[in-house]
Amino acid sequence: MDLLFETPRLLVRKLSRQDFKFLHPICSNSEVMKYVGNGKPYEEPQSRQVILKFMRSYAQHGFGGWGLIEKKKMEFAGYGGFEFVPERAMPELFYIFAPDFWGQGFASEFARAAVTYAENELSLTRFGASFDPANLASMRVSAKAGLSYSHEGLDEFQLPTVYYVLDKRPSDSSF
Repeated sequence: MDLLFETPRLLVRKLSRQDFKFLHPICSNSEVMKYVGNGKPYEEPQSRQVILKFMRSYAQHGFGGWGLIEKKKMEFAGYGGFEFVPERAMPELFYIFAPDFWGQGFASEFARAAVTYAENELSLTRFGASFDPANLASMRVSAKAGLSYSHEGLDEFQLPTVYYVLDKRPSDSSF
């Protein structure tokens, strides 16, 4: 297992092609995907492409989407991490959990640990997150992890989107 870090209840590791059997049931669930991308569940080829995209991102950026494993039963709970979205100027934090893991604080636990990992291990000083305006729960998770509201606009699918940012770049003190 390519363990990156852990939280009190989650193991966070890189994804592999073998994770398709865990990832696809999440990505093909219309309730889960309601607020992801264009809001449509993925077909099998899209779920396979997600894994390959993250594997390329590990090599290119040192991060990507990671498998989130619930420690107690060693169940694949979801996936999350950081990704570059070509239409944005910074990496984005994301977290997507299977419905069995909703409402139990897993997203907040993961997001806080992912932010710490991004700062300490990946040396990221600026990253964001984006949300469907109706996804208030995910916005609260992001805020608990230290990101702040930035602005609203349209995403790459031309859908209304709320943007959050965490920016710890040193300020210009030359003034």
